Amino acid sequence: MTTPNTRSLWFLFVPALVLAIWLAVYEFGSVPAIILPSPAEVGRTLIAAFTTGGMLTDVGWTLLRTVLGFLVGTAFGVLLGLAMGSWRSMHDTMVFSVDAIRSIPATSLFPLFMLALGLGLKAMVALIAFPACWLVTINTM
Repeated sequence: MTTPNTRSLWFLFVPALVLAIWLAVYEFGSVPAIILPSPAEVGRTLIAAFTTGGMLTDVGWTLLRTVLGFLVGTAFGVLLGLAMGSWRSMHDTMVFSVDAIRSIPATSLFPLFMLALGLGLKAMVALIAFPACWLVTINTM
């Protein structure tokens, strides 16, 4: 049985162990540096990416797309879930379709979204809104 103190030690031990194994593999040359660079080089590159602003811009756009996708999916999901939960005939008509559609992975529909909406913000928001809509629909019902 683990106590809270030993659990917090695991949070420190496991990353340190992974870092030590990574460093050992790099130092002994088991894997070419092009495939597994040194931890110090990765750290320098990560710091450089954040300090130049390029990474922050990309993270900002990703967060924008994610939030918009969840908002759109939630809006449609709440409306559909309320309708299906309120009217028995609507529920009986739609429940099979909702169950069938929600089992489709959103990533497999990306080519369809790409053809219909292009490669811009709309397609990426739709890709996030698609699974969010079905989850919210089922929970709202």
